[in-house]
Amino acid sequence: MLHTSLRALLCVMAIILGAVTGQEAARADFIIEENFPDFAKQIAMKPVLQVKTDSVAKKRSYRRVASVGNVQALYRPARRAEQGARPRLNKTRSSNRTVSRRASKKTATSSRRVRVASLSKQGYRAPAAKRAKASSSRYSALIAKHASANGVPIALAHAVVRIESGYRAHVRGGAGEVGLMQIKPSTARAIGYRGSTRGLYNPDTNLRWGMKYLGGAYRRAGGNVCGTVLRYNAGHYARRMNPISARYCRKARRIMGRRRRT
Repeated sequence: MLHTSLRALLCVMAIILGAVTGQEAARADFIIEENFPDFAKQIAMKPVLQVKTDSVAKKRSYRRVASVGNVQALYRPARRAEQGARPRLNKTRSSNRTVSRRASKKTATSSRRVRVASLSKQGYRAPAAKRAKASSSRYSALIAKHASANGVPIALAHAVVRIESGYRAHVRGGAGEVGLMQIKPSTARAIGYRGSTRGLYNPDTNLRWGMKYLGGAYRRAGGNVCGTVLRYNAGHYARRMNPISARYCRKARRIMGRRRRT
């Protein structure tokens, strides 16, 4: 009898030690079922309880309470789903799916680029490009006339008109800029214009005064494209390049290069 009680006490101590240290209690289950089958059936019928203590709960929750006399043993860690934890995702599968989506997007984008390049070689132009080309042809004679009168290269004149208004004569800017060259009425009046703001929407009038101002910027820049667009945007006496004028210059150079190739 004493031997049996001592053995039972040792089993319970092993169970408690396993619970406190956070180890799996499969070994303790085996000991109970082997030595105390009736007690094993008893605790198997008990309701599941969530038990948390300050020292153990930091790592995991335990379920089931087994009683032997005045001693209680906590064992068998609860599963992640029972603790309210989010299930682990299959990272390999999800990452593969993400890579697959990115690859398909990249393939679609590259195929569109190839298709557009192929259409361009066949002479197809997008609607916006067609409109710009038609408008530039419409105003080509006026642009050439006023650019030549003010010593401005025709390619540069076309680049400025395209960037400023896209060859649209009735555009008004957010700061009051008007027409094809987006010249301000105050700027036009400073160089001799005596008409109304409405008069600057006329393509011939706008190009006359806009090219006059652009010609002054071109001469002060010594024929340098970036210096010209800087002075056209920021004033004839501007010297320090700013990010807006730098982007403007790069765009103007691209347009001028395309015009030379055509």
